[in-house]
Amino acid sequence: MDSTTTTQDADQQPTIQAQAWKRGADFYKRWLRKQIKVKTITNLVIDGTLRGYGPYDLAIEIAAGEEIILPKHAILFVTGPREEAA
Repeated sequence: MDSTTTTQDADQQPTIQAQAWKRGADFYKRWLRKQIKVKTITNLVIDGTLRGYGPYDLAIEIAAGEEIILPKHAILFVTGPREEAA
């Protein structure tokens, strides 16, 4: 094989870092429009429906249709509905 073929093949294979980034970027996707429970670093527990997410914030609908924007750096952990095994 020449070096051109090796470079092209390597470019087409996703790297471990790219795969890890994609998993991280899609972390909240599975819980979109589902009930979640968020515990913040100040021990506040927020129950609501995940309405949206971005690189830095979560949009959560809480009681009576009120929506809050929660910065991700304030989150200790998040739990959501358990997924059924396929």
